[in-house]
Amino acid sequence: ESPRVWGHIFSYDPLVEYLHQAEPDGTTIAVPEPGALGYKLGEEYFVIDYLGLIAPGVAEALIAGDQYYYYQRWPPEYILIVHEAVFAPQGQLWFEENYQLIGEFEHPWWEERLGRGVYLYQLIDGST
Repeated sequence: ESPRVWGHIFSYDPLVEYLHQAEPDGTTIAVPEPGALGYKLGEEYFVIDYLGLIAPGVAEALIAGDQYYYYQRWPPEYILIVHEAVFAPQGQLWFEENYQLIGEFEHPWWEERLGRGVYLYQLIDGST
């Protein structure tokens, strides 16, 4: 068992703690890695996988070039940016117009790999 892998299981803990405090009754959040994060958030939280591994229809939409699908289908209150990659929402007009940065959530695991934390964005009031 590699500590490098186990560290990832705890890498979202600061974000989970924040959401449990800010949204104790649950909320919607779009993420690229739903596993440990979704498990730790709990069943009150609706986790949307914006890479399409578990969220129905997302993978098909991405293949068709539609990066707007999950926002239109389930307008998430929050979007988590881990990697600034091809399918991350930065640069998409719908994202830039409707979301604002809430903060960076640091953890040693992310610092070692990305040189920074992960970024949480929130839907701007009245956006949808």
